[in-house]
Amino acid sequence: MRKALIVAAAELGQSVRTKAFIVSVLLMPILLGGSVVVQRFVERHSDESERRFAVLDHTGKLASGLVMNTAARNLLVAGRAAAYLAEVIPVPLPGAPAAALDELRLTLSERIRDKTLFAFIEIPAATLDGDGAVSQLRYHSDSPTYEDLRAWLELSLNEQVRLARFERLGLDAAVAAHVQRPVPSAHLGLLARSDDGVVREAKRVDQVRTLGVPIIAMMLVFMVVMMSAPQLLNSVLEEKMSRISEVLLGAVTPFELMLGKLTGSACVSLLLATIYAGGGYAAATILGRSDAFPLELIPWLVIFLVVAVFLFGSIFLAVGAACSDIRDAQSLMTPVMMIAIFPMFVWIGVFKNPESTFAVTMSMIPTATPFLMMLRLSLHPGPPLWQVLLSLVLCGGFTYLCVRGAGKIFRVGLLLQGKAPSLRELWRWARAD
Repeated sequence: MRKALIVAAAELGQSVRTKAFIVSVLLMPILLGGSVVVQRFVERHSDESERRFAVLDHTGKLASGLVMNTAARNLLVAGRAAAYLAEVIPVPLPGAPAAALDELRLTLSERIRDKTLFAFIEIPAATLDGDGAVSQLRYHSDSPTYEDLRAWLELSLNEQVRLARFERLGLDAAVAAHVQRPVPSAHLGLLARSDDGVVREAKRVDQVRTLGVPIIAMMLVFMVVMMSAPQLLNSVLEEKMSRISEVLLGAVTPFELMLGKLTGSACVSLLLATIYAGGGYAAATILGRSDAFPLELIPWLVIFLVVAVFLFGSIFLAVGAACSDIRDAQSLMTPVMMIAIFPMFVWIGVFKNPESTFAVTMSMIPTATPFLMMLRLSLHPGPPLWQVLLSLVLCGGFTYLCVRGAGKIFRVGLLLQGKAPSLRELWRWARAD
């Protein structure tokens, strides 16, 4: 064990003293913060061009109201960042032949292709009657991913349609609008009784604490593991290719060498997590939101982070020991990386309903437990303790099997040169006594 700790200390020192480590530690928050700034900049400056659209109004009653609504909207958003100005062009309808109407639609489509129009909308005659699919508004555009204008036109025209229907039924529009006025809701927690017997009022749900912290906690574990565990593969492969591993095995056993590397990687991960979590807490304190920082999650963060590093680190170590060059390692890394990123495909379902059968099942899968269980622990009210302990037992047992199997592969493959072994050979090595 003493030799393994010496290897761990050497691995930790070698990792944290490199310029790459310092740059990565500093670069990650800069990239994350920069991405937020870039997204804000894009949001503010990506939608400032004028949107000219034509209207074909078969009802003969809605186009004029749409012109007024467009003018009112332009006055409201004038001068705002990321706010487009709209221009509506009412188009007279042709005569009775359907071919003439098709020609008009084709002409408007060509104007959209020539960029003299952005879109045109056709309002069927049955719109005021509400006759199902016949009354659907027909919005034509050559920009299928741009939804802002279509959504605004739908909202504006539907408001006019409601007013026209009220008028047809002889209802006062102001009274009808008052009757339809929505009632907002406040999202509150539960009431509780204090120690002195007084019933405490429910507090308003903190969106930062409820939505932001769980995602950040899960992403912190995932990011730190992905920054540290794959480096073990590069470390072993470099030592193997330079024949340093042959010298190391003269002083320590293969298992002590592997255990030392895993321990050193776990220390690097804990250091990274401390830096990022400490920086997050400092930022929350400066913003006056330190209360949103759940200090009670820190022990669970440490436990699941260490387990995840040992689990994935042992797999990466085995891959590095089994390969002789970087090309073979990259081919074997693909399935390992797919297993590692699997929780990123299902976390939204767990986030929306953390107590569902799906969420419980996913968080019990050993390779997903460190990430998804950390997510569930951050969500109020959190999973029952027995589920957390059961997930730790399952994940711990699977990690033990991975470390043990990786140790056998490490022992056989560390000195192996030449062609990379097949998956069948790796399985045989892992099962060997």
